[in-house]
Amino acid sequence: MSLLEVKQRFVDGRPDLGCRLNLFQKFEAFFQEVLVSELVCDVWINGSFLTEKREPTDIDVAVIISSEFREFINQPQYDLVDRINIEFAYAPEIDVHAMQMLSKDDPNYDDELENPALTWHEQFGCETSKEWLKGFVALKVRETHVGLRICS
Repeated sequence: MSLLEVKQRFVDGRPDLGCRLNLFQKFEAFFQEVLVSELVCDVWINGSFLTEKREPTDIDVAVIISSEFREFINQPQYDLVDRINIEFAYAPEIDVHAMQMLSKDDPNYDDELENPALTWHEQFGCETSKEWLKGFVALKVRETHVGLRICS
């Protein structure tokens, strides 16, 4: 799904357009920072923003960095991860966490503490009472239309 498709599906034409548009614009500014940083990652969106809930208060986001690109991360990209995980620079509207997805060959792949991306959707994919699932969108950053990652 593209950023435009996210806006068309979860913002445009909704009865709470003002609230959703404000959240989307803050997410778009965050997403632009990710794009400018050239970090090779997936940006996962989930939570009530992707449901019929009226006036969601935030957009839940995870920045998933594949282990195969760890060696290519530069200082400005580390700084972005710090702004996300330490400074909470995008809170409260964008509730974001950056994490690395371990490769399946890694001995810690199945360890939820070492590989939190593995169970992120289970922890944050349901509303509080666990009665219904929330939406889930994955935006691929620095990927071609044929599914190849671009590495600088």
